[in-house]
Amino acid sequence: MSAVKAEVRRIATPVAGKEQIAQVAKHSGHDQEIGDTIADVMEKVGKDGRHHVEESKGIRSETEFVEGCSSTAATRHRTS
Repeated sequence: MSAVKAEVRRIATPVAGKEQIAQVAKHSGHDQEIGDTIADVMEKVGKDGRHHVEESKGIRSETEFVEGCSSTAATRHRTS
């Protein structure tokens, strides 16, 4: 298994910038709006910030930002 991980790391291409993040998210979510929204969130919280995506029961996308730290199950996360 470690050989597989090493090969994936070797051939991986880092994603840089809002456009590339939006492109990857668009393909993952099968929707341009989702890609753009995720890229906006990633730009705001940074690569080390915490983000969470939930399926919506409605027909529109929403984002919510919380400043500071959060705790879940004895794990602390910086939220930008």
